[in-house]
Amino acid sequence: MSIQAKEDKSPRFGAYLIAISAVILVGTEVIGLAAATAWAVGGLLHLGAILTLVLGAVLCAGAAWVTWIFARNAWRVESAFQRGSENPES
Repeated sequence: MSIQAKEDKSPRFGAYLIAISAVILVGTEVIGLAAATAWAVGGLLHLGAILTLVLGAVLCAGAAWVTWIFARNAWRVESAFQRGSENPES
């Protein structure tokens, strides 16, 4: 029985590991894009250090929110996949 339980748990672990890896990848890219955008806009418009940092904070907060939405949806899809459901909304 313990072998059966171990076999059932392995694919679930792999699916969640893929979801977590995707969230890390997408989150890093989105937050990096926000920081780079703040740096570029601050430099082009000569905003100064303080305004550039404020712009960066606002953009990175938005990027963190987008990453959270992506993580929530990725977890929902992986959970639905593990239950065998075709529709992740159920």
